[in-house]
Amino acid sequence: MGIIFPSNINEATHLGNVASRCSSLGRVRVLSLIVKLFSISSSIASVIYNSNLLSLLEAEIRNSNDTLVTLSALELLYETVMQLTEVQHGAEFLARTTLQLLHSIISNSSMESILRSRALMISGRLLSKENVYMFVDEPSAKSLISAIDVRLGLLDSQDTDERESALEALGGIGSSIQGAVLLLTSFPPAARHIVHAAFDRQGGGKQLAALHALGNIVGENRPEDGVILNGDAEESLRRLVYEVASESSKLTPSGLLLSVLQQAAEFRLAVSVSS
Repeated sequence: MGIIFPSNINEATHLGNVASRCSSLGRVRVLSLIVKLFSISSSIASVIYNSNLLSLLEAEIRNSNDTLVTLSALELLYETVMQLTEVQHGAEFLARTTLQLLHSIISNSSMESILRSRALMISGRLLSKENVYMFVDEPSAKSLISAIDVRLGLLDSQDTDERESALEALGGIGSSIQGAVLLLTSFPPAARHIVHAAFDRQGGGKQLAALHALGNIVGENRPEDGVILNGDAEESLRRLVYEVASESSKLTPSGLLLSVLQQAAEFRLAVSVSS
């Protein structure tokens, strides 16, 4: 192991030094190697963590000068976070770095939309896992959800891809019990974006994404004993649905569902799952 991870950080073969001498493509390849090594065993993950090599991944993501390189680094981040809870020090990296990185990208209006969309996707998949909440503190999860909420509020009708990505991210978060509760009990509840978009008949792809997200929140993919949420979350969900119904010509939740069932097949299928 000493050959790959020399104790002297000034050694030419130290991966940090190798990366510093590489082109952008070369750095991505070094990062890919680090991520692969990180997943091999707890002992190797510990060496990588203590060598601060994961900071190279963080730095590449924060450097948004090359969109393709940043996208590649985000893909590697996704690979890393999917195995974070399986290896030693994964939780520390998750709590210390990953959520803050995702938050900063989603909140950065000057970044390319495709980068924010990728960060949204990673956020949704990360917080969709029930066991992640054993390692992530609630304020950090709430802060990331708030960033998605704020971003949705800033998007206009032209930002269709990013809006759908944001709705899908919220739906991913809502597929876990803890995530659904956070979406429904935040103030204002981030789930309002999903409920309002789900019954917007002019929404197109946005409506379809929202219907699937709503299905996740109401427990489509959760085990039977995890479908019902706590009292506050269930009350918030009812309030949101009745609020949308009261603002439409349908007036009742059943009227809203019927109106969607009269749409094209993909919308009917989505609402049948949600209900």
